[in-house]
Amino acid sequence: MDIHAFPTQLARTQRLSLGLPRAFTLSPDGRRALFLRTRGPEDRTGCLWLLDGGHERLLAAPETLGAHGPVPEAERVRRERAREHGAGVVAYSADADLRVAVFAVNGRLWAVDTREGRPWRVPTEGPVTDPRLDPTGARVAYVCEGALHVSELDGGRLLRMAAPDGPEVVWGLAEHVAAESMHRSRGHWWSPDGRRLLAARVDHSPVQRWWIADPADPSRPPRPIRYPAAGTANALVTLHVLGLDGERVELDWDRESFEYVTAARWDAHGPLIGVQSRDQRTLRILAADPGTGATTLLHEQRDPAWVELIPGTPARTASGALVHTADSPSPGGCWWTASLSPPRDCRSPRSSTSAANRCSSWPRTSPPRDTCGRTTPRAAPYG
Repeated sequence: MDIHAFPTQLARTQRLSLGLPRAFTLSPDGRRALFLRTRGPEDRTGCLWLLDGGHERLLAAPETLGAHGPVPEAERVRRERAREHGAGVVAYSADADLRVAVFAVNGRLWAVDTREGRPWRVPTEGPVTDPRLDPTGARVAYVCEGALHVSELDGGRLLRMAAPDGPEVVWGLAEHVAAESMHRSRGHWWSPDGRRLLAARVDHSPVQRWWIADPADPSRPPRPIRYPAAGTANALVTLHVLGLDGERVELDWDRESFEYVTAARWDAHGPLIGVQSRDQRTLRILAADPGTGATTLLHEQRDPAWVELIPGTPARTASGALVHTADSPSPGGCWWTASLSPPRDCRSPRSSTSAANRCSSWPRTSPPRDTCGRTTPRAAPYG
């Protein structure tokens, strides 16, 4: 190998990442898997593939869709925060049984039947960002011009679930600090039955405005962005339950003390969210009642420096046990902790250690090194 050619090769292959499969989703029976991959080590156009019975099948290639045009600005920002440098199909969403998948190419929404492999265009209100298929595979939610919409895959209803009520308000997308520093890249989540959505409303008006010029094109006007520098005002984030029947319920928690929404999901037990204080020393895990918006404290974790946020947590098992993490006594390590007691036994706000001792009946064991960053230094705090 010519060592002098290595920098060029590294750039042309995007750090040797092109052509590698990624973004895997397994079927419930474990026999099939969806994934993304380009078709060569220097090809930047992503395609959607299916692995079935040991055989790979191409489900969607952008050039066969005729999906030419610009990428919507909101999608461009989302990709930038996700460090996504490719083109074509860069993300997708599938139903619980892996029968249908949806994806966007240059703002146009597409769906594909994984058994037949024939993509079709889904009607929308305009260019889409971050489409998410409901678990039943009947409808898809997406963001268009700051509003959260739902389209039925059979070409039926087009619903506007929530529209911006101000020039700096956006529904259904993660704000800057969540996407960049909290591992939360999403802003809307389906209920298991596909009848309601948990959605974030983000008001960027308090956030300081910055202007970014294009050094490659000095004639291009600088682009304004809202960036919350450390110590300045953050975006105002609230969470709402939106029903297909028009129901709207706002989740209630102490937003004055806990302004960061670090995580959210909707499992079989209802909405589950993580909120953090501005000084990042206290993290609370809350269960929410989608009918009333009331929240219940399941766990509180404190740290004299800051609470480390671990991707994939909090979560709950099928039985409702709360799964979270806690720092271990060894430097750079952490424990996986599961609360097998009923959630009502863990509502008292206590430190992470006391809550784990009181509510955990599983031995706390050290996870693999690549799971909790045992060999990785703690990231710098934000905001």
